[in-house]
Amino acid sequence: YSSSQAEQQQSIVTQLPNTCPPLKDAYLACAMTIQQFESGYSANMDTSTCIKYISKAMSTLRALPVLTSEDAVLCNALGGILAFSIYSAIGVGAPEVCAFCLSTTNQSVLVEPTGREAQNDPWQSFLVLLETADCLVYRRNPTRNPRLPTSTVDSRLGLSVPLLAYYHELAVISNSLVTAADLGILSRLQKQLDNIHADLESWQPSSPDQVLDQFNTKDTVNLLAQAKVYRLGALLVAHRLQHPFGCEDSQAEIWSKEAMMELEMARLVTKSPLRFVTLPFIVAAVEIRDENMRSKTLQRVDDYVDHYAPFLRKGTKIFLSRVWHERDAKLTTRWFDSIHKPCPVMESLDSTSFGNPHAQSNTSQSPEVEMY
Repeated sequence: YSSSQAEQQQSIVTQLPNTCPPLKDAYLACAMTIQQFESGYSANMDTSTCIKYISKAMSTLRALPVLTSEDAVLCNALGGILAFSIYSAIGVGAPEVCAFCLSTTNQSVLVEPTGREAQNDPWQSFLVLLETADCLVYRRNPTRNPRLPTSTVDSRLGLSVPLLAYYHELAVISNSLVTAADLGILSRLQKQLDNIHADLESWQPSSPDQVLDQFNTKDTVNLLAQAKVYRLGALLVAHRLQHPFGCEDSQAEIWSKEAMMELEMARLVTKSPLRFVTLPFIVAAVEIRDENMRSKTLQRVDDYVDHYAPFLRKGTKIFLSRVWHERDAKLTTRWFDSIHKPCPVMESLDSTSFGNPHAQSNTSQSPEVEMY
């Protein structure tokens, strides 16, 4: 958000002298990807050099001790900058970085962070978002239950941070439903989904007055629209966990249209598309059945899927086209059970090395990326 840019820049300037050694390589990789954005993708980014910086930063991350709350903030900052750079330059591996950081800080001997400490950890929500989204796609269990501040305005997720807890719970339920066979367990999971649905139906941002007082008109519109879209996306995920394609489609279509309309209205008012709405945009997009609207939605991918992740934008277009085809042909009953996932696959990056502090990543060569 434009209103928070000066504060974010000042925070980096203040922290840089103390955090420069561990963050140096991650910042250099990040700077290379940002330079590519500024050039409009016209210049040829030296991918191999960028990956060398990423590889060195990964080694630093694996060796980083996390014993205090300050260590945890540094770990999440390093992981967040790394995740940003990896998504931008490579296209795969960021969720593994997020899981590593969240697991490391969760398993440390830290006491539960206070609200003030949570506010000083600006990358944690970003890590939770990326990992939770990946877990929803692949029906895996997230690393941890996010404990994030609910009374502050996040620089990326705005007022939507409290909704991450619902997405996390939905990912846990989705993973449980994959193997659940006992009727008692299934009944309990369905009851949890009913409770989530009821909570989301009545959910509202906790700080609307703060938004109106501290943010300009453009940012206020974006903050409120973003929160509404994340709420609708969570409703759609819960709905599809209970109802497969072909069942209760009319309600899913209503929420999908509402989410897309909210995105477009905010874009028309502010003259720029919302950022950090990739997850709810994809969740809403899979529900579209009209062919003309599907065509328009593919064009909107470049607006609403993370601008810093060109591989993800390409993968999302392929995924939506295929999941629509699979839905129409009755080859799949839920988008998270689709044959194809919205993710590029790169063989040369060993993402499993995050779990092994002695593993070495072979990233000296430019990666060959295959889109699925």
